[in-house]
Amino acid sequence: MARCLGVDGCRGGWAVVTAEQGRLVQAEIAASLAAIETAGVDRIWIDMPIGMPSARQFPREADAGARRLLGPRRASIFSAPCREVLEAADYETASAEHRRLTGKGISKQTWNLVPKIRELAAWHPDVPVYEAHPELVAAGLGGEPMKANKKTEAGQAERIELLKGSDFGPEQLKAWKQEFGGRAAADDWIDAALLAVAASDPALERRTVPEQPQQNDAGEDMAIHYSIRG
Repeated sequence: MARCLGVDGCRGGWAVVTAEQGRLVQAEIAASLAAIETAGVDRIWIDMPIGMPSARQFPREADAGARRLLGPRRASIFSAPCREVLEAADYETASAEHRRLTGKGISKQTWNLVPKIRELAAWHPDVPVYEAHPELVAAGLGGEPMKANKKTEAGQAERIELLKGSDFGPEQLKAWKQEFGGRAAADDWIDAALLAVAASDPALERRTVPEQPQQNDAGEDMAIHYSIRG
């Protein structure tokens, strides 16, 4: 039985949803990745870049390919910054160095993710961890990119509908929000649930962008995982 975790960054650290065979089992907030219990887990899908490009490999084909697949939702994919700037002291320094190395700066939104990118790079659990993206998963399960933004009620309803049959719905979402308070937003839970179901459901076909993953200079795959209905 495939037992998988879907993990999404949130205000309280990380929103973690467990699914078995495409059905949701439990949810938790982990203050750090190291605090996540991985015993009995087959694989983890996480919404955070794993294979970071060197300056000469920037931008990743994974990011460009994901944007092409997502069309109207392409803005949800940001370009993973080059590894050379990840230890910069501040945003201004990182962006200036990134521009010097690649010809392009980085957004403040991207820089705000760097602490979690660093945390993920230092995490080495005993189970495989794969980069995934909830918008690609949603498009794969729905057969097309989502129509509404995930921050809106319409967008959340659209994505929850994709999880019908996984024991997740509006009532479950409401229960998680009550249990964990403001440590994770509604869209964080929905994203984590999408990843957990997509990783664990045996009826789904798992794919990557690009189909043949590139590797960075550290030998890590630079690919984004998602699933489609067969």
